[in-house]
Amino acid sequence: MSTARDIEGAMLERCLQIVTTPGAVPRDQAEANVCRLAGMIVDGRYPVAGKRLSDAAATYFADHPEQQAPSAEVARRGWSACWAGKLGETEDKE
Repeated sequence: MSTARDIEGAMLERCLQIVTTPGAVPRDQAEANVCRLAGMIVDGRYPVAGKRLSDAAATYFADHPEQQAPSAEVARRGWSACWAGKLGETEDKE
């Protein structure tokens, strides 16, 4: 059984993959919503990472528009993006 910390860690890893792998897109609703929210959070400080996450989410939602959730709902469901600042660290290395 996965803990909330395990799930957040897996989501962070997946977002990092999306940021660093050209053409990568979310695999499901949870990933897409977290990418969208994380993209908004990191965009001001890490615009490249923010754009990659937002674009990946937009690609997913183009085929599944009914799966886009409000930001508050993303947080309520536990699809936390509070670790999103870590995503921008990849931009510093580029």
